[in-house]
Amino acid sequence: MSAMPIALLLTTAATGAVGVAVLRSILVLRRQVTALRAELAESRATATRGRVPAARTTADAE
Repeated sequence: MSAMPIALLLTTAATGAVGVAVLRSILVLRRQVTALRAELAESRATATRGRVPAARTTADAE
C-alpha cells in the first residue's frame, strides 16, 4: 500500500472533522443570535411601555 491513499484518507477525515466543528459552531451562533433578538425585542417593548403613562384609576379621577 502506497502512502498516497493513506494521505488522502487522512485529509478526508480531517476535512470532515473541520466541517463538523464548523456546523456545530454555526448552530451555537444561531442560538445566540436568536436569544439576543428575543432579548432586544423584550427590552424595546419594555422601553415603549415605560414611555406611555398608566391609565388613571377611578379613585384618581374623583
